[in-house]
Amino acid sequence: MALIVEDGTGVAAANSYISQADLDAFWSQRGNPSFGTMAADSVELLVIQAMDLFHALYGSWLRGRRVKVDQALEFPRADLYDNEGLLRPKTMVPPEVKKALCLLVQKAIDGETIPDSDASATAVKKQRQKVGDLEIETEYTGSGVKAVGKTFNEIEMILAPVLGSKAMGRVVRG
Repeated sequence: MALIVEDGTGVAAANSYISQADLDAFWSQRGNPSFGTMAADSVELLVIQAMDLFHALYGSWLRGRRVKVDQALEFPRADLYDNEGLLRPKTMVPPEVKKALCLLVQKAIDGETIPDSDASATAVKKQRQKVGDLEIETEYTGSGVKAVGKTFNEIEMILAPVLGSKAMGRVVRG
Protein backbone atom coordinates (compact mmCIF):
# COMPACT_ATOMS: atom_id res chain seq x y z
CA MET A 1 0.00 0.00 0.00
CA ALA A 2 1.43 3.36 -0.99
CA LEU A 3 1.22 6.39 1.25
CA ILE A 4 -1.22 9.01 0.02
CA VAL A 5 -0.26 12.18 1.86
CA GLU A 6 -2.85 14.78 2.83
CA ASP A 7 -1.89 18.04 1.12
CA GLY A 8 -4.34 20.36 2.88
CA THR A 9 -7.15 20.01 0.36
CA GLY A 10 -9.04 17.18 2.07
CA VAL A 11 -7.84 14.30 -0.12
CA ALA A 12 -10.54 11.62 -0.12
CA ALA A 13 -8.03 8.73 -0.30
CA ALA A 14 -5.32 10.14 2.00
CA ASN A 15 -3.86 7.74 4.56
CA SER A 16 -1.02 9.83 6.02
CA TYR A 17 0.02 13.30 7.08
CA ILE A 18 3.68 12.59 6.28
CA SER A 19 5.67 11.04 3.47
CA GLN A 20 8.68 8.77 3.86
CA ALA A 21 10.86 11.77 2.97
CA ASP A 22 9.27 13.76 5.84
CA LEU A 23 9.98 10.89 8.23
CA ASP A 24 13.58 10.53 6.99
CA ALA A 25 14.21 14.26 7.36
CA PHE A 26 12.72 14.38 10.88
CA TRP A 27 14.80 11.50 12.19
CA SER A 28 17.98 12.47 10.31
CA GLN A 29 17.89 15.85 12.08
CA ARG A 30 17.78 13.93 15.36
CA GLY A 31 20.70 11.63 14.53
CA ASN A 32 18.64 8.55 13.70
CA PRO A 33 18.57 8.15 9.91
CA SER A 34 17.59 4.47 10.06
CA PHE A 35 14.28 4.96 8.23
CA GLY A 36 16.21 5.77 5.05
CA THR A 37 17.64 2.25 5.05
CA MET A 38 14.31 0.45 5.57
CA ALA A 39 12.26 -0.96 2.72
CA ALA A 40 9.58 1.46 1.55
CA ASP A 41 6.72 -0.97 2.23
CA SER A 42 7.93 -1.46 5.82
CA VAL A 43 8.04 2.28 6.42
CA GLU A 44 4.60 2.71 4.86
CA LEU A 45 3.17 0.06 7.17
CA LEU A 46 4.71 1.78 10.21
CA VAL A 47 3.32 5.15 9.15
CA ILE A 48 -0.16 3.70 8.70
CA GLN A 49 0.03 2.04 12.13
CA ALA A 50 1.12 5.38 13.58
CA MET A 51 -1.80 7.10 11.82
CA ASP A 52 -4.22 4.57 13.34
CA LEU A 53 -2.74 5.24 16.77
CA PHE A 54 -2.90 9.02 16.25
CA HIS A 55 -6.57 8.94 15.28
CA ALA A 56 -7.52 6.55 18.06
CA LEU A 57 -5.78 8.60 20.75
CA TYR A 58 -6.26 12.17 19.57
CA GLY A 59 -8.77 12.32 16.70
CA SER A 60 -11.76 13.19 18.85
CA TRP A 61 -9.84 15.82 20.87
CA LEU A 62 -8.70 18.01 17.99
CA ARG A 63 -9.87 21.60 17.95
CA GLY A 64 -11.82 22.96 15.01
CA ARG A 65 -13.88 20.94 12.56
CA ARG A 66 -13.24 18.92 9.43
CA VAL A 67 -13.38 20.96 6.21
CA LYS A 68 -15.03 18.39 3.92
CA VAL A 69 -17.42 15.54 4.51
CA ASP A 70 -15.49 13.17 2.24
CA GLN A 71 -11.97 13.88 3.51
CA ALA A 72 -10.32 10.69 4.73
CA LEU A 73 -8.44 12.15 7.70
CA GLU A 74 -9.02 14.67 10.48
CA PHE A 75 -7.04 17.38 8.69
CA PRO A 76 -7.53 19.85 7.13
CA ARG A 77 -9.63 21.57 9.82
CA ALA A 78 -11.52 24.85 9.81
CA ASP A 79 -11.85 27.12 12.85
CA LEU A 80 -8.72 25.65 14.40
CA TYR A 81 -7.61 28.16 16.99
CA ASP A 82 -4.49 27.12 18.84
CA ASN A 83 -4.00 27.55 22.58
CA GLU A 84 -2.74 31.10 22.01
CA GLY A 85 -5.91 32.06 20.15
CA LEU A 86 -4.30 32.16 16.71
CA LEU A 87 -6.33 30.84 13.79
CA ARG A 88 -4.44 28.13 11.90
CA PRO A 89 -4.83 28.03 8.10
CA LYS A 90 -7.38 25.41 7.10
CA THR A 91 -5.28 24.36 4.11
CA MET A 92 -2.46 22.84 6.14
CA VAL A 93 -1.63 19.99 8.44
CA PRO A 94 -0.06 21.65 11.50
CA PRO A 95 3.65 20.97 12.01
CA GLU A 96 2.86 19.71 15.54
CA VAL A 97 0.75 16.93 14.02
CA LYS A 98 3.51 15.91 11.61
CA LYS A 99 6.08 15.89 14.42
CA ALA A 100 3.78 13.82 16.64
CA LEU A 101 3.23 11.36 13.81
CA CYS A 102 6.99 10.95 13.29
CA LEU A 103 7.30 10.12 17.00
CA LEU A 104 4.36 7.70 16.82
CA VAL A 105 6.13 5.84 14.00
CA GLN A 106 8.90 5.12 16.50
CA LYS A 107 6.22 3.94 18.97
CA ALA A 108 4.95 1.56 16.27
CA ILE A 109 8.49 0.21 15.81
CA ASP A 110 8.71 -0.30 19.57
CA GLY A 111 5.44 -2.29 19.45
CA GLU A 112 3.39 0.37 21.24
CA THR A 113 0.33 0.25 19.02
CA ILE A 114 -3.36 0.11 19.78
CA PRO A 115 -4.18 -2.95 21.92
CA ASP A 116 -6.60 -5.27 20.20
CA SER A 117 -9.94 -6.06 21.82
CA ASP A 118 -8.66 -9.39 23.16
CA ALA A 119 -5.90 -7.63 25.12
CA SER A 120 -8.45 -6.08 27.47
CA ALA A 121 -10.17 -9.43 27.93
CA THR A 122 -7.02 -11.01 29.34
CA ALA A 123 -6.24 -8.24 31.82
CA VAL A 124 -5.63 -9.43 35.37
CA LYS A 125 -5.98 -7.50 38.60
CA LYS A 126 -5.00 -8.81 42.01
CA GLN A 127 -6.04 -7.24 45.27
CA ARG A 128 -4.76 -8.20 48.70
CA GLN A 129 -6.39 -7.16 51.90
CA LYS A 130 -5.39 -8.06 55.44
CA VAL A 131 -7.96 -8.05 58.20
CA GLY A 132 -6.42 -9.05 61.51
CA ASP A 133 -4.70 -12.42 61.03
CA LEU A 134 -6.70 -13.15 57.89
CA GLU A 135 -5.26 -12.24 54.49
CA ILE A 136 -7.69 -12.14 51.58
CA GLU A 137 -6.51 -12.21 47.98
CA THR A 138 -8.96 -11.48 45.20
CA GLU A 139 -8.11 -11.96 41.53
CA TYR A 140 -10.18 -10.49 38.72
CA THR A 141 -9.71 -11.63 35.16
CA GLY A 142 -11.63 -11.65 31.92
CA SER A 143 -13.86 -9.11 30.21
CA GLY A 144 -14.79 -7.35 33.45
CA VAL A 145 -11.38 -5.68 33.63
CA LYS A 146 -10.37 -3.21 30.95
CA ALA A 147 -6.80 -2.45 29.99
CA VAL A 148 -5.73 1.09 30.77
CA GLY A 149 -5.75 3.42 27.76
CA LYS A 150 -2.44 4.51 26.29
CA THR A 151 -1.06 7.98 26.82
CA PHE A 152 2.13 9.48 25.51
CA ASN A 153 2.89 12.63 27.53
CA GLU A 154 5.62 13.90 25.19
CA ILE A 155 3.31 13.63 22.19
CA GLU A 156 0.40 15.24 24.03
CA MET A 157 2.66 18.16 24.95
CA ILE A 158 3.63 18.58 21.29
CA LEU A 159 -0.03 18.42 20.22
CA ALA A 160 -1.23 20.77 22.99
CA PRO A 161 -1.70 23.75 20.62
CA VAL A 162 -4.24 21.83 18.50
CA LEU A 163 -5.88 19.61 21.14
CA GLY A 164 -8.97 20.61 23.05
CA SER A 165 -9.57 19.63 26.62
CA LYS A 166 -10.20 15.93 27.23
CA ALA A 167 -12.17 16.89 30.34
CA MET A 168 -14.82 18.82 28.43
CA GLY A 169 -17.30 17.73 25.81
CA ARG A 170 -18.13 19.55 22.61
CA VAL A 171 -21.17 21.84 22.64
CA VAL A 172 -23.00 22.39 19.38
CA ARG A 173 -25.82 24.88 19.06
CA GLY A 174 -28.91 23.38 17.45
